[in-house]
Amino acid sequence: MGNKKICGIPFKGLSLFVDPFNNDNIISTVCCPAWLNAEYKNSRILVSEDGSGVMDLNSFWNSKEMMDFRESVANGSYSFCNLKECLSYASGCMEPLPEQAKGLIDQGIYEMDYPPMNVEANIDRACNLSCPSCRASSKTISNPKSYNRLKSILSSGVESILINASGELFKNQYLLKALNEVTSELYPNLKSFKIITNGTLLNKTMWASLSEGFKSLISCLHVSVDAASEQTYHKIRVGGNFNRLLDNLKLIGTLKKEKKIKFFMMAMVLQKANIHELLDFLKLAAQMGVDGVSLVKIGYWHTCSIQEFRNNLALPDDWEVTYKDLVNEAKAFAADNGIYLFSNI
Repeated sequence: MGNKKICGIPFKGLSLFVDPFNNDNIISTVCCPAWLNAEYKNSRILVSEDGSGVMDLNSFWNSKEMMDFRESVANGSYSFCNLKECLSYASGCMEPLPEQAKGLIDQGIYEMDYPPMNVEANIDRACNLSCPSCRASSKTISNPKSYNRLKSILSSGVESILINASGELFKNQYLLKALNEVTSELYPNLKSFKIITNGTLLNKTMWASLSEGFKSLISCLHVSVDAASEQTYHKIRVGGNFNRLLDNLKLIGTLKKEKKIKFFMMAMVLQKANIHELLDFLKLAAQMGVDGVSLVKIGYWHTCSIQEFRNNLALPDDWEVTYKDLVNEAKAFAADNGIYLFSNI
């Protein structure tokens, strides 16, 4: 291996997403599709499962696609990666290699002899909001298969699960049912849950309703906010209540102070409607007691025509020049206030 810096993501885990062409299927990939080049992310690998949703994660874990990806990372070419967009690469916090992989890589072996350690489980698109960048409607029904799909992941021996960037976990009865059944006896290898949520439903009542087995393993709450004012929030987070969200963010800040969760992050997807609030967003995050902030440029997710995306959502081509001073001021504020930035800007 020498001294090459090798991203550990393809040697540790995999990502699962609802198939955009058939919402009843789940597809496998290495990580976020936005971090991959067109050749790789256009390769749709369906997860093998039965009619009830019981999945076989190993159908992709050591597939040819996965092994080719690992080799490209190990040899330093990163030929399948869009390094400019990759948050892990751009933010300088690449996932370390697991010890089990190092000896195999030295022998030129890219078939891992252990199961996935981490799974990103974006397996249900049901959500209570209808953000223009993400979906055309909030009328997405939870898939009953999601219960068995998540149980399959839990039973695979996985150590960490990130859930649910495709939808809203705290709206989803099937995912919550599986999570509330979690105990250390059932899943002895499981160490943590990292949750991506819009935060609108995570109030005191919801937190109290969650089982202790589930809550004890929540290591990170990543809240997608995207605005620093009520006016902007209502444009971007359609269907949400900004004041209610602020109350819930304060609750999460309290959970962090009480060490009931380990890491609290707020996220902003930078787009035409909110870029002017970047510094104010950092200030809001500081008030809420975050550990980190995720800042990413909006990507095209085929929820509208490409022309509509460019006209209504995308940042202007010269945004890096136009907003250079604002971005630098925001980065300085984060550094001065001990806020970790997970960002590709």
